[in-house]
Amino acid sequence: MFAIAPTDKNWYEFFLNNEIPSAVNFWTPTPWNIKKLTEGDKFLFLLKSPYRKFVVMVHSFITKIFQ
Repeated sequence: MFAIAPTDKNWYEFFLNNEIPSAVNFWTPTPWNIKKLTEGDKFLFLLKSPYRKFVVMVHSFITKIFQ
């Protein structure tokens, strides 16, 4: 299984120009259903408008934390 998450150009460029850590916290202000994701599933990112392009930043899903 995989998830596609929108991201902005600044966040993408930050990771493009810096070393990517072993774990990245992805936060969203609105809840969305990721309950079916399990460890190792792929997490893909899509640049928001006006770019609307998939980016080559694929991460393996590790865990979800709900507060």
